[in-house]
Amino acid sequence: MVVESGFKQFLIKLVLFLGLFIVLSGLIGPWVISTRLLYHFGFFIYGGLGKVTLFGSIVFVLLSRQKLRLVKKYSYNRLNLLALMGAFLLIPSFFEVGRRLLQYSDWSTNIGLTLVAHLLIIVMIILLIIGSLGANLITGFLSKLQRELLISTGLSLIFYFSFNLIFQLWPLLSGIVLTIVQFILNLNFSPVGFIPPRTLVLSHFAVEVGQTCSGIESLFLFSALYILIACLDWPKFNHKKIILVFFPVLVGLFLVNILRVYLIIIIGQLISPYIAGQLFHTYAGMILFIIYFIAFWQLFYKRLLK
Repeated sequence: MVVESGFKQFLIKLVLFLGLFIVLSGLIGPWVISTRLLYHFGFFIYGGLGKVTLFGSIVFVLLSRQKLRLVKKYSYNRLNLLALMGAFLLIPSFFEVGRRLLQYSDWSTNIGLTLVAHLLIIVMIILLIIGSLGANLITGFLSKLQRELLISTGLSLIFYFSFNLIFQLWPLLSGIVLTIVQFILNLNFSPVGFIPPRTLVLSHFAVEVGQTCSGIESLFLFSALYILIACLDWPKFNHKKIILVFFPVLVGLFLVNILRVYLIIIIGQLISPYIAGQLFHTYAGMILFIIYFIAFWQLFYKRLLK
């Protein structure tokens, strides 16, 4: 019982970190995207950080799942609370540094201030990790799970650079999403305008079905994790089933993305363009992916075994 409760506590802490990471990104990300900071000051490099973090976390759990059953229980203490508070208390400082950066043309104009802005983001993430997992648990990982941590980091880097290659397919998927969403909208709203190359227009709201709406990120992330799980438990699986199920489940994930884009437009039209264009649009994809991923493996894992 102690073994299992320690493992469950770790999973809860990991989910807490991912949740707070999404919240922190939601507070900072929309503002950064709306400014010149994104490209002129190099903040676009954090665009895939959420997906890489999620991928690396799941890989680490998969690789360490036997050893993690022996993990000790560590209670939260004052350090955890201070670290979490520190992460969010640094947000105003980041906004202030960001506003000062916007007075310059690009990152090379004020290298010191640019480094401070990037450092603030990195420190906030580190504080989230310490606050969510705890210093004792992290120290235990570093001493007993070095191999798994190194492999997870290596696979995450491979995932990141591989994704940059696969990402070139987004215009094709974006076109498919646009066509289907426009068809569905025409069933409920008339007329639905179209501005080339990828913008749909209702009476009060317009959305560009661009890169983030294509679904390529979720499809690639799910594929990478699916293949990894299949390789790790290959002797246990019915090989025919694990191969045949892969393609329908990708189609299902793509349909979930289409639903997300449809809901973005509906929310923007009927409720609030800000909620649709900033909060819901930016982070709904990751939340829906997590729900879909967990639901699929909960429902189908045992059915895919020999």
